[in-house]
Amino acid sequence: MRSFSGSATVIADGISYQVEAKLWCKPIPPRTVQSFGGSGSVGGGGVEWGGTLHASGGTDAFAMHQSLNLLLRLDGGAEAPFTFPGDGDLEAGELEIRGSGTVPFDCG
Repeated sequence: MRSFSGSATVIADGISYQVEAKLWCKPIPPRTVQSFGGSGSVGGGGVEWGGTLHASGGTDAFAMHQSLNLLLRLDGGAEAPFTFPGDGDLEAGELEIRGSGTVPFDCG
């Protein structure tokens, strides 16, 4: 599993928020499925990514969490959309994310 840790910007419904990001990525393994003719592997070959964002406080975290359009921009300029799979600890400014686009950092 590869990782990224550093400063980033979240663009949430057109408003920019500075965050500290701790991100990971890992390959998606193939799944074994059963069929009438036996079993076989499907899927795999892709990459999933996610991590944790630390906002400057609960107000920013809550505003980001309520937004519909989310984009993560790393300091190098790479960008990717993401979602929030849960609430995280909004009061502490901590948000768990899952990437929904191309990994914005080197995952090789």
